[in-house]
Amino acid sequence: MQTHDTDAATAARDAGALAASLARAARAWQSVLQLEIDAARGSLRALVFGALLAPVLLLGLWLSAVGLCWLGLQAAGLGGLGAGALTCAQQVLLLWVLLRAAQRWARDLSLPRSRAILLQLTQPKP
Repeated sequence: MQTHDTDAATAARDAGALAASLARAARAWQSVLQLEIDAARGSLRALVFGALLAPVLLLGLWLSAVGLCWLGLQAAGLGGLGAGALTCAQQVLLLWVLLRAAQRWARDLSLPRSRAILLQLTQPKP
């Protein structure tokens, strides 16, 4: 009878330790998820701001670049075709920079660290 009581007490103690470990893991998971959500929220704000600001900046840049290229190439004796080619090259470069930044912001929105932890937790242990 005493052995049965000792086994029951040990099982209860082990269950309590398991519950405490699960509670700590849940709090840690919640903390990681909250940090990820905060990072995603900041990235979403940056994406929206960039999406609203980019056309305005690109238009102003395009107008300035065309004017400067036109003046510079006219002073050098070149025509409008050279100014157009230079302006297109500049726009392609700026668009590439903006797209790279947007990729980084979009990657943050996918919560990569939380997904990696979830995958690690769901993988069977060897």
